[in-house]
Amino acid sequence: MAERGLSQRRACRLVQIDPKTVRRRARGGDEAVRARLRALAFERRRFGYRRLGTLLECEGKIMNRKKLTGCTARRAWQCAAAAAASGRPARERQPPVVARN
Repeated sequence: MAERGLSQRRACRLVQIDPKTVRRRARGGDEAVRARLRALAFERRRFGYRRLGTLLECEGKIMNRKKLTGCTARRAWQCAAAAAASGRPARERQPPVVARN
């Protein structure tokens, strides 16, 4: 915007987005809650997102429903659920091995 000499309002109107979207800052700081949620999910594999949310609330960590379902819908959770359903233990993801020359 600055190098083109346009105001924020005109630049946003040009690309058809709301200026509030550009100004919005992402929030952070819930990594500890997500890590605890992941640990609870691996301890109690058969629990769904609602029961895991209740366990978090009992520990004093509150997360709203949308964020909770977003956290539990990630790929790692699906792999753990599929492993639990098949009766085999869930594996942690391994980083790919890269050969160095």
